[in-house]
Amino acid sequence: AGMVATVAIAVAFVKYRNTPIIKATGRELSLILLGGIFLSYAVTMVIVTKPATWKCYAQRFGIGTSLTLCYAALAVKVNRIARIFVRKQISESPKFTSPRSQVAICLALVALQPCTTVVWIVLDVPVVYKDHALADTYSVLMCNTESTNLLISMLYSVILLVACLVYAVKTRNIPENFNETKQIGFTVYTTAVLWLAFVPLYKITEDISYTIPVVSLSVFLSLGATFALICFYLPKIYIILWHPEMNIRQNNFNHSQVAPSVTNELR
Repeated sequence: AGMVATVAIAVAFVKYRNTPIIKATGRELSLILLGGIFLSYAVTMVIVTKPATWKCYAQRFGIGTSLTLCYAALAVKVNRIARIFVRKQISESPKFTSPRSQVAICLALVALQPCTTVVWIVLDVPVVYKDHALADTYSVLMCNTESTNLLISMLYSVILLVACLVYAVKTRNIPENFNETKQIGFTVYTTAVLWLAFVPLYKITEDISYTIPVVSLSVFLSLGATFALICFYLPKIYIILWHPEMNIRQNNFNHSQVAPSVTNELR
């Protein structure tokens, strides 16, 4: 259902790509974020099915890459807004705010994750093995992915999430018209809460049960993707499909808060 919803939202974004609300949200980065959300759901399906060697490879690449795609896109989005509003106090125009520049920065941030995963795979080749550690009467097929190594591979994603949190706090008081920062904020805050619940649960239960760590990882990825869809995309889809009369360019900004040049920069 999550993958279907993600594809449906992507189709809506492409179909209505020239409308004001889609233009204002940054079409390219929004689609990259959707790609990360789709990959999160896809990796969840790989995690909960019977292990195979190719699935072990897919898990190592997919988990970190899906999270990095999401957090990098959000970080670049909110960083751009923060730099544009900081410009109110300086005379120079902020650099690298064009769609191409934003996509290039985002992809550069994302590229680091698969590179580190390649190093991890070279040092520890993924294989499937039979684990007897918690039971003498039966064995369980598992990928040879140590929980500590998995969490370390996700550390880069955490750094990006922290960057999102910092910029979300910085931009929390911008004018109400730019409410995308609030949507990004809600997405980031709920994701941070998920991390705080997931990491202890994953580490504490790894030596107690086979299923709890797998289930907790799957739930973490799918809930994170779902919260992103609800917090960031649902308000836009609601306006696009059910209230098209609200899908207009708003020009009634409070000029005491935002200079016209800043308004133009964000549009």
